[in-house]
Amino acid sequence: MARAHRILGIILAAGEGTRMKSVRPKVLHEVAGLSLVGHALNAANLAGVSDLAVVIGPERPDVAAEVARLVPSVRVFEQRDRRGTAHAVLMAESMLENNYDAVVVLFGDTPLVRPETIRALGQAVLPPENAIAVMGFSAADPTGYGRVLHDKAGHVTGIREQADCSEDEKKLREVNSGIYRFEISSLLGALKRVENHNQQGEFYLTDVVGFLAKEGKVLPCRLEDPREMAGINDRYALSQVEAQVREGINRGWMLKGVSIQNPDTVIIDRDSKFGKDVVIEQGCQIFKCEIGDGTLIKQGSYLTESKLGKDCTVGPFAHLRPGSVLRNKVKIGNFVE
Repeated sequence: MARAHRILGIILAAGEGTRMKSVRPKVLHEVAGLSLVGHALNAANLAGVSDLAVVIGPERPDVAAEVARLVPSVRVFEQRDRRGTAHAVLMAESMLENNYDAVVVLFGDTPLVRPETIRALGQAVLPPENAIAVMGFSAADPTGYGRVLHDKAGHVTGIREQADCSEDEKKLREVNSGIYRFEISSLLGALKRVENHNQQGEFYLTDVVGFLAKEGKVLPCRLEDPREMAGINDRYALSQVEAQVREGINRGWMLKGVSIQNPDTVIIDRDSKFGKDVVIEQGCQIFKCEIGDGTLIKQGSYLTESKLGKDCTVGPFAHLRPGSVLRNKVKIGNFVE
């Protein structure tokens, strides 16, 4: 029997997130009731990553506790000095020395990355001449992204961070997603060659791509849906990603037989479950609930951690607190708490 493909996932979650203007680290801000780092962990788990490491910032027991709460088996490494992405990956060097077939590097602030994307990258069999797969995409507005550089034959020659780009390079629309798949032996050697001669004075993981590109070992991959790489840098970006996730959750339930009136006004978290022919009127918020077949939730109702049987009616403007249980055909009137 062939040995299972073993993949190490490293999630970089050490950024301060100063533009969030918050005492909380960026990766603990939530989208659809789950922290940003939680979304990254969930996607990696669903992708079948064998083991996970999370690199966090200094003195962040709150991030370490969130990671441990969600996935107790994850190894957490602290980047005491924020010296760039290559330095962050090197914090997990003790795990890199294990016998993994590949390493996938992800960011802790991109909650829309799908498990299918991670799985495709991690489980792909690279040609023998390649040591890294780089996932890029074409951006309508490339501002803020590293540009993927090519030679005249179309081969990847490197990735240049925007701060270090020439004016011509800034015009390029092929950008780096920040998701990589490395062969371990090549990664370890290249990490220790990285220098910080750049505008930010940091050790960039993108420089590893440059080293391996000179040896002809870079395999370019294409991210078909750039929306997956929507990163969070401020509260406005957080709200935009939240809207995308909410829309996806609502669409998913409507395709499974739930009617949602004016879905733009309805908030459902990712942990709630619904039977068929449930009707949800506008302005409702539902968190961690189980809703039975044929139940009607009227306008403006707020339900959390509750269980409803079949053919119930709730609201309008009712509030069901955690632990509420409604048997079949129970009716809760307007403004009831």
